[in-house]
Amino acid sequence: MGRLAAIRERGGTVVVVDPRRTPTARRATEWVPVRPGTDALLLFAILHTLAENGWVRRPSHLDGMVDGLDDVVALAAQFSPER
Repeated sequence: MGRLAAIRERGGTVVVVDPRRTPTARRATEWVPVRPGTDALLLFAILHTLAENGWVRRPSHLDGMVDGLDDVVALAAQFSPER
């Protein structure tokens, strides 16, 4: 059994965001077919929403491994989902 099937068997949801209906997208619970070239905009809108709700934080055990998170969150501030 593959990873996606195992996740679904445990009751999980697998969402694939991709302009193409790839084999992975076909096995997913849901496929979100974004327009080609808009993947990054969707990612920034999601990050914007996470940050706006206070759901972005860096666990202390990752301090030495994560660099630039604050910069990326600041960039995402201009990409609200409504935009």
